[in-house]
Parts: sequence; structure tokens; C-alpha cells
Amino acid sequence: MSLLPFDPRPIITIVMAVALLAWVIVCAVLFVRAARRSMATSGCVGRMRCEHCGAEYEVGASELMRVGLSKSVSVTKTRREGAALVDEPHYLRYSKKLPCPHCGRTTYAQVLNINELRDATRSGFVKAGVTHLLLMVAGGALVLLVAGVAMDIAQAWVVAQLQGLR
Repeated sequence: MSLLPFDPRPIITIVMAVALLAWVIVCAVLFVRAARRSMATSGCVGRMRCEHCGAEYEVGASELMRVGLSKSVSVTKTRREGAALVDEPHYLRYSKKLPCPHCGRTTYAQVLNINELRDATRSGFVKAGVTHLLLMVAGGALVLLVAGVAMDIAQAWVVAQLQGLR
């Protein structure tokens, strides 16, 4: 049991942990928004085939990303390069639930050019990922620096309080 009625060090540790977690979540949200914005501005067009009526139609990349939380079904094959398996999916089939302009139903539509869309938007995703990863590291270092200074001040205060009790 501590001789002091109040020790600020555990509170500083908890605040630092919460701040770091919040910063990681903020950076993840910013990355998703930047990746969606990158795909929307790429000008790519998705060719779709309605699985209900069989009609083919085109959807802009921004429309594909706008319904980002809709259901999707995919069948992928991992690309093999040399002796190593590369974790880059090659889509054999990718379907997403979208409203069909021909039959009017919201049903699964197969994205016929999903691999081309993936290849066309890869550079924007990588750029957004690296940018937000560096932002996350810099912000995390700043939080740790501030917490370290606060911890040093708190440690000096605790030592001064304990010396005052003697």
C-alpha cells in the first residue's frame, strides 16, 4: 500500500493506452476514407452482370465503394510466385449486392472486371496505406513522448512527496 493518498502514474498509463488506441482507430478510419476516395477518383468502371435477370450494366467505382457495407461473395485463388505463396487474391468470381437498373431488384451482381479494378487501384491504396501508417507511427510517438514527460513529472512529484513524509 502506498503512503501517498494519490498516485498519478497509473492514471497517466491508462490515459496513454486509451490515447494510443484511439489514435490507431482514427488512423484506420482515415485510411479507409482515403482508399475509398482514391478509388472513386480513379475513374474506373465496374462491369456488372445481374445474377437474377442476367443483364449487364456498368457501375462507377464510386458507386461500388458507396455501398461498401453491402454483402459480397467471392471465390479467390492465391497467386503462386516461385516457392512462396503471395497473399494477393486472384478473384475467380466476385459478386456484390447492388440494385439492378434493369429488373429493379437488389440482388447479387457479378463484377466481371474485378481483377482489372484491383490492379488499377492498387497504387492509390498503397500510397494511402503508407501515408496513414507513417501518420500512425508519428502520432503514436508523440503520445508516448507526452506520456513519458508526464510520467517523469509524476515520478518527481511522488519522490518529493515521499521525502516530505520522512
